[in-house]
Amino acid sequence: MVRIMKNSTLLILLLAVCFSASAVERANTAVLREGFLLDYVKGVISKTDQEQWIFTADVRLFDGLQTLRAKSPIEILPSSMLEKLTADISGENGEEVTSLDVRLQGNVTKYQGKNYLYATSYIPISQSKKAAEATDVKKANEESIELKQAAEAKNDPILSDEIKDLLKPDWNPDLGQKKKRDKVIVEDDYSMPSRTGFFIVKDGIKYFQLDSLGRKINRNAYRLLPCTAFEMAEKAKHTIPGRKRYAISGTVTTYKGQKYLLPQRIARTYNHGNFAR
Repeated sequence: MVRIMKNSTLLILLLAVCFSASAVERANTAVLREGFLLDYVKGVISKTDQEQWIFTADVRLFDGLQTLRAKSPIEILPSSMLEKLTADISGENGEEVTSLDVRLQGNVTKYQGKNYLYATSYIPISQSKKAAEATDVKKANEESIELKQAAEAKNDPILSDEIKDLLKPDWNPDLGQKKKRDKVIVEDDYSMPSRTGFFIVKDGIKYFQLDSLGRKINRNAYRLLPCTAFEMAEKAKHTIPGRKRYAISGTVTTYKGQKYLLPQRIARTYNHGNFAR
């Protein structure tokens, strides 16, 4: 009986270890759902050796189904906000650095089992020695004020000391970086209503080219950003031969002079024999 109990205990421990290892593996390889919002999440933006920009959150990200562990990198998509952000990636003397501490806001996209991040706003966090010294001076002044008002603080009927401590911020916005970012002039993002066109490939890069439908207008080509809508359209495109026309709605953004399109809705259109394929 004792041997059976020992074996049962050992089996339970092995199952617990396996379950824990499986949970860790799922967290390491988790893919967040499309449209998940990062609401000014604290983390680090950095540049990789492949000249890509990534964001690593200081906290785990949970979308209601999947959990992405802290410090997991997410590639940042090209956008006007990324261009503003890269202007902040420089030192005090103008030299380029490779990382920046921020609170980032953006939307997560998913394409072929991988997450990407479309940044919409951010706040730089100061980590310089000057900021630390200023913080120390500020704390000293606050402590002197608290000593003078100690009697009143103890009898405060509204807020306790614990609540006051929770209200103190654990980060400092870098206003110097914000002024530098405001000097960067980029085109604003805008929404594209349902426009008709074709998927094309140039030098291995995928674009969406507008169809003029016989009118004398510019047939602009937008570089496509990875997302679920584009992935589903690609899969459906390969099921039917021939050139196909699509109507796309999405967000147009600009990065280093190149127009990009983040699709939100892609629908197949039919000419019914009225237009050439």
